[in-house]
Amino acid sequence: MILDLSKVFDSVHHPTLLNKQIHIGASPEVVKCFESYLTGRSQFVRTGTSVSSSLDITHGVPQGAILSPLLFSIYVNELPLAPRHSSLNSYVDDSKMFLSFRVKDATDTKEYLQEDLSRVAKCCSAEHHLLINPEKTKYLLIGTRQQLQNLPTDMCLNFLGEINYQLINAELPFRGYVHMTGSMRKLKMPRKDKSHIAKNIDNVSESNILFFWTYKRRSYLANRTQMCSVNGALSGT
Repeated sequence: MILDLSKVFDSVHHPTLLNKQIHIGASPEVVKCFESYLTGRSQFVRTGTSVSSSLDITHGVPQGAILSPLLFSIYVNELPLAPRHSSLNSYVDDSKMFLSFRVKDATDTKEYLQEDLSRVAKCCSAEHHLLINPEKTKYLLIGTRQQLQNLPTDMCLNFLGEINYQLINAELPFRGYVHMTGSMRKLKMPRKDKSHIAKNIDNVSESNILFFWTYKRRSYLANRTQMCSVNGALSGT
């Protein structure tokens, strides 16, 4: 399941981010430096020769800044602990939940996914001031043709029911459903009657062959550094 978080970089709550930096061991001097970096900013809109009045930026991290992905990763560093049944992997603002199950357990698995989705949404809302967009949150079922045919016809997930989000001091009632998608672009694995997963792996490999060759020639880099770079490249394709 791919989770779509709305306006993540614009929704970072500064006091929460600074507290998380303290919890991971940042010194008071470093925290104060980041407080100065994040606060005191303002923005305005220019259209032709017209310029709006400036407004203070009270939340969010600077768009396009090299530090913003790192700051956001610190901001949501405990989000993968929220699910009880699934495993949640995050790469900056790209989060996916994974859960394997047997066909006979499909009904229970649906309830598990709904529970985990609710727990993640509550964690995003209550602790991080983030909002999950149910219209863009999709999940993909992968299995043999026989397994997929034997699944229940209704695998739509109820999204949080009547739960309200608390987002930057505004009450936003949100309800909806999460539907299965026929394809998942970020995984590059189209779901068809005859899924050629090996072919999709070849396509991803071919599109990154130059990148892989570059790192093969840079053997002086530590294995961990190369692995992190490769994972980052694959996550973005």
